[in-house]
Amino acid sequence: MFSDGKIIELETKSSEKFLTHLKPNNSKHLVSRSKNSFLAKKRFTAPDNKCGIRLDSIIGYNGKFSAENLIWNSDNEFFASSIGSTLCVEDLKTGQQKILTSHHEDITCVAMKTDMTQMASVSSYLLNICLSGEENLLPKCQIVIWDCANLSKATNLFHKNASSVTCLKFSTDDRFLISCADYKCPSLLIWSTHDYSELVYIQNFNYIINDLVWNPYKCNELIIGSCNKALLKCSIEEKGYKKACLSVTEFDIPHAITDLYSIFDFTAVTFGAENWIFAATTTGLVTVWNLKNNSCFLNWKADSSEIDYLVNCKQKLITGSNKGNLKFWNIGSYEEIKKDKKESFVIENEIHLNGSIKSCNFDSSLEIGIIGTSKNTLWYVNWKEESSVRIVSTHSSKINQLMCIEDKYISSVSDDGCLNLWSIKDRERLIQFEVKVAALCQILVRLDGKGFRNKNIPDKGNMVIVGYADGSIRLYSIEEKNIISKFKPFARSVTSITFCEGTNNILAGSSDGLMAVIDLNEGMTTRILEEHKGSSITSLDSIYSDEKKMNFWCASSHNGISIWSCKWSENVIQMVDWLSFPGNDTDIEISKYSPTLAFFEPKSSQKSQIDTLIYTGHGLKKNVLFYDFIKKELVRKMEMSESAECLAISPRQNILAFGTKTRLLQIKDYNHGTFQDFAQHSDTVSSVCFSSDGKKLFSSSFNEIFIWNVNV
Repeated sequence: MFSDGKIIELETKSSEKFLTHLKPNNSKHLVSRSKNSFLAKKRFTAPDNKCGIRLDSIIGYNGKFSAENLIWNSDNEFFASSIGSTLCVEDLKTGQQKILTSHHEDITCVAMKTDMTQMASVSSYLLNICLSGEENLLPKCQIVIWDCANLSKATNLFHKNASSVTCLKFSTDDRFLISCADYKCPSLLIWSTHDYSELVYIQNFNYIINDLVWNPYKCNELIIGSCNKALLKCSIEEKGYKKACLSVTEFDIPHAITDLYSIFDFTAVTFGAENWIFAATTTGLVTVWNLKNNSCFLNWKADSSEIDYLVNCKQKLITGSNKGNLKFWNIGSYEEIKKDKKESFVIENEIHLNGSIKSCNFDSSLEIGIIGTSKNTLWYVNWKEESSVRIVSTHSSKINQLMCIEDKYISSVSDDGCLNLWSIKDRERLIQFEVKVAALCQILVRLDGKGFRNKNIPDKGNMVIVGYADGSIRLYSIEEKNIISKFKPFARSVTSITFCEGTNNILAGSSDGLMAVIDLNEGMTTRILEEHKGSSITSLDSIYSDEKKMNFWCASSHNGISIWSCKWSENVIQMVDWLSFPGNDTDIEISKYSPTLAFFEPKSSQKSQIDTLIYTGHGLKKNVLFYDFIKKELVRKMEMSESAECLAISPRQNILAFGTKTRLLQIKDYNHGTFQDFAQHSDTVSSVCFSSDGKKLFSSSFNEIFIWNVNV
């Protein structure tokens, strides 16, 4: 079914060529997320017209591990933000998304030309990828220039010898593009946007840059806010074709400030009137400077915490702090400011958001804006209406499992302790249940008005059961939006849950290998199974046989797979088979991190008998196997190019979906074993699931959720 594609090979190397600066003691400076995943050295990509699945939309926004990765132009109604390694351009009226994919690592900054013809995005360095045949000697950050008219890639640039880029901005006349590397290897690079040739490259810059702003009145000049009380004025001096140098002047900080604060960083800068700038600090101070003599003539305490964002328009100033405080100031006329009248500075409005202010774009009047926070949330703020509306959100930590509900909703559980319910159609978060421990697994129970005597369990609707890292299990009603009950069957983490169809019971597994049969009516553990003791339960599944009038279970761990038959009417639970397999000594690292996964073949109209188990995992030399557990014989096997971290079987039994530690989402033909790779994710693909009709596929990587249309 899947053919006519091509194999792409990537050369990857790690590099230790970074200086060992200590991380700046401020929230503004970018900190990249460390990862345990790695890129696949080979992947099979199908032609565009033969792709088995197609990326439809994305849920999420990366605010925590980014600098300024948000673009919004109110006049042109252009909106773009990043999640993972993808750049998402969205129509805020219709919700339609255009997803741009060219990066291999997390996008940290995006920038737009003032004429709206091009935008740039930059990704952090983790694995040194050799593109276009160039030499792979130094670590570098990839910068992609995008054509805004047709939303296509125009060219690739590279910031050499850099771990991450913390600032990326076009000059106000669009002639220059500057990128500044983070604290690990401070460097500065300026391109001419005429042909994107390098004009200035300072490899070992003496300052760790937190923020910068181009001078709107003098387009070859910029102001840089740095660590260790350094505020800089930089001027580009062009010296003929493709030649330039950068002159740097450091401002003198008044003793009135240094006497009060011996240690601070400049974390935000913006221009006011001509020759005036505002610069904010980690101490919550806003300073006002005259560029004619490079002197500070005014300062005031604008916040009790670090200020990471500033924007000015005439007599209006907005400050944003690392505690989520967004303040709207009336600073009076410039004549009053000149006279050092601090009493003219009045807070007209204040809004508190859910995390550090990471990215901000306001309209020209500063009345409405879109703000990104470190809690991975995008907010729409309207000062006149005194309102803030969440427009995009996601988890703050790794997503552990996805689940589709009624083909209308996606449920997700995460290390941040949250159970979130999302609308598939508009990607809006509808419900959130938050607990202070990691949520690791979940299962859906459809309530049909019969079977449960527990008065707390509703007669109809959907109930989601979630397992947590502290060994507890909680039951939630989706329709009533409340918690039904809680119980704690384990001392260790709950790693997997399945519901036993036709009964009132669930089966739960823990990280120490114990399995518990739990009666939901009583909220009691009725039986503990110890066959997998000492090895974490990695998957559980249950299926009901109408023919045999019994349930079958399967449980997997690194030491084997057990298959059970359960006759509830006779209170009989017995293990009917055990599959064990030797370790693979030639692939120790892969087997160490790849779980054993086992699931029953879904019921279908073509096959009434339930007899097949599909499994993959530890020691199997990258195979997926089909096992007849009634006849106790191997039916067939398929080779895999990568080990699976997660597995989903289409209800239509036409494809299998796998997520890998090499960041691939792989789909495999159910009957023939041919496959296609999709490399849009930025980290290990931790969960995959299908809709009940098999027309949608959902995948997650860290905190991003991808929604795919299935074309086969």
